[in-house]
Amino acid sequence: MSGALLPLTIPTVSSFADVADMSNYHPLPDDWILALADVVNSTSAIEEGRYKAVNMAGAGVVCALSNHCSYTVMPYAFGGDGAIAALPGRYATTARQVLSELRTWTEEALRLDLRVALIPIIAVRRAGFDVRVCLYRPSEAVTYAMFSGGGTTWAEAQMKAGRFNLGGTLAGSKPDLTGLSCRWDPVRARKGSIVSLIVTPVEGHQSQDFSDLVAQVIRLVASEDQEAHPLPADGPPVTMITKGIAYESAARQNRNLASTFILLQTILVIVLDRLNLSLGSFNSRAYRVEISRNCDFRKFDDGLKMTLDLSEPVVASLKSIGGCRYAWDLSIWIARAELRP
Repeated sequence: MSGALLPLTIPTVSSFADVADMSNYHPLPDDWILALADVVNSTSAIEEGRYKAVNMAGAGVVCALSNHCSYTVMPYAFGGDGAIAALPGRYATTARQVLSELRTWTEEALRLDLRVALIPIIAVRRAGFDVRVCLYRPSEAVTYAMFSGGGTTWAEAQMKAGRFNLGGTLAGSKPDLTGLSCRWDPVRARKGSIVSLIVTPVEGHQSQDFSDLVAQVIRLVASEDQEAHPLPADGPPVTMITKGIAYESAARQNRNLASTFILLQTILVIVLDRLNLSLGSFNSRAYRVEISRNCDFRKFDDGLKMTLDLSEPVVASLKSIGGCRYAWDLSIWIARAELRP
């Protein structure tokens, strides 16, 4: 997410440690809306080896809404198998159409069931929760939205319960998915294990106590080289990956023509990368560095959510601070030793 700031005062932080400070978050206006989506039974699809299809469906939410809603900056959180985005209420009709079309396209092109919903911010507040936003800027090129207040968690639960949900639209419908791609191979762990770490507050506990825990976890993770970044500093390797090409071409108007173009483009990038050559202003190796530098492997969405490359001692330390003396949830999953982008 990049571009001009939102037309309301939202703090922007350049240190990820500052996302633990709740004073850096600003409430969204009452007349805004939340657009949500997630893949039903995504775990089963991933176990079947269809992780790229799942990722494409989730990323498609952000891509389609960005293309159709001409807003300078759209706060969003991408969760791998889904996403949530905040928009001014005047985009409600457009967002409803986009989400419905995306649901139809996901079912037809990716063979996945995508839940979609549109929830007013005012409904979140009437339920006793809030949606507050902070912008984190890892580099000059991008900013990412962080959410607090419990509102996005409540909204996701409402969607999964079938409330505020939207149906699909006519067969063959598809929103504008220009820019949607998935061309990276899995990346192997370098320190020990790729870890998905989620720290969420237990309802009723003081936000300052939870913020202190989040800050402690961030400090511990920061002790790792490169702050436990799951990608190498020089970026992910460029390789030929046919599944990504197939899914990306499904998002284009002319699937067969797009598949050929993407294949040729991928081959060209591989050659340029191997020889360290530039084509105009594009340099593959510089681009890979930018991918690594701007990767959103750390986020705060009503809780700390990170995908990390951690050594075993740090994993053990994280587990120790998630003991019973803390009144909140600290969940750690040790994944297979690879990150699936």
